[in-house]
Amino acid sequence: MLYKKNNIILAGTIALIIYGITACTKQTIQFGNEGSGGDPNIITIDTFSVAVSTLQVDSFGTAGNDLIAGLHYDKELGSIESKAFLQVTSPGLNLHDVNNCIYDSIVFSAKLSSGYMGDTSAAFTLNLHELTQAMDEPELPTGYNTSSVDYNSTPMASKTFYIRPSRKDKISIRLPDSFGENIFRMMKANSDTITDNSQFKNFFKGICLAPAASNNAIYYFQKPDSSVIQLYYTIAGATPQSKVANFSASSTDLHFNAFTYNRSGTGLENFKPKTKQVISSQLTNNIGYMHFNSGLFPRISLGNLLSIKELHPYVQVIKAELQVKPVQGSYGTNTFYPLPPAVELRVTDDDNYTTGTALSYSAGAQVQTQYGNLFIDDLYGESTSYTYDVTSFVNTILSEGVFSRKALLMYPLASNAVGNDQRLLITNNTGKKPITLKLYVLGL
Repeated sequence: MLYKKNNIILAGTIALIIYGITACTKQTIQFGNEGSGGDPNIITIDTFSVAVSTLQVDSFGTAGNDLIAGLHYDKELGSIESKAFLQVTSPGLNLHDVNNCIYDSIVFSAKLSSGYMGDTSAAFTLNLHELTQAMDEPELPTGYNTSSVDYNSTPMASKTFYIRPSRKDKISIRLPDSFGENIFRMMKANSDTITDNSQFKNFFKGICLAPAASNNAIYYFQKPDSSVIQLYYTIAGATPQSKVANFSASSTDLHFNAFTYNRSGTGLENFKPKTKQVISSQLTNNIGYMHFNSGLFPRISLGNLLSIKELHPYVQVIKAELQVKPVQGSYGTNTFYPLPPAVELRVTDDDNYTTGTALSYSAGAQVQTQYGNLFIDDLYGESTSYTYDVTSFVNTILSEGVFSRKALLMYPLASNAVGNDQRLLITNNTGKKPITLKLYVLGL
């Protein structure tokens, strides 16, 4: 009889719980039956829906970084074109009193970095255009992805390469001899155009590195901190001497990268150019997009989290994990796109600042930033995911209640230039691989 009585009490308790949940107009919460660490009082819940959207920033700074040039079509992001602009300083070399000087050649050179995006097996053509506008004009804002400087539409030089980024080769493009010989004559005449850098800037305003329309790759060239143009000459004599005059890139504020995008026919076509916007994944093919050089960052909101607090005001979240799965087939060996090995989660709010605090965790006495603990399922791909401990973030939202406006932004490592061209696509809860928020709770 005691066994039967206990069953009646248990059935009644379950019925009350079910009634309390189904009677509420908020999200239905399904309670798991497995504990954490063997504690039967801790219940797991993994049925919360997570809202995904994409933040597009209006602009971002590119001054002083690696030079980026190229063109690539991505069926998800659309067409991306990058041009690099740089001002060049004169070597200030006076050859007036040097006899028997003979001009040889003039060359632009740059060393490749390891960053790239697209098809690196195909030929890549780089065009050099002479600027027709000074980069430091007061009314000309430079240094952002949306900036631009006027240049001669006809390239002053062009060359086609087969590039292997892993080798970090140095590329060289010979400039017209007429250009080099003119500079050499001014060196021999001790012209103010060469000895006075401000006058040289008016004579030669700078260079734009631009891709050809046939390209399908974007490459990084190491930050120019020394010589970018070399003028070679020889001092004739019994023992000829080979000499070089080096033209350096100007200050970091006067070299930058400009990007243009064509998103027609993609899930991103609803975004307005050069405008800060947040668009729900329901309007972007159920996808959240991360690509730094496109100014795109996935935004993750846990708004439905408050429904558990309404039903159980004294509930305690002992642990919370967020598992984010990339869209299957959007990365890997059959594509041009590796997964970013490390991605931060940054706390943001209604203002959607991308410089928010990154989620961290305690490792003994140290606090370390979380990077997602990327796991790659090489067999089936279904379990590939980034996992984050969001316990503190979840408890902050529960504490703030309906006044909370906090959300999370997925953000590539700012110090990793290569990561800027590694893109990540995630899906919302209506997709095939939803984001999972798992709570370990006490007090239900």
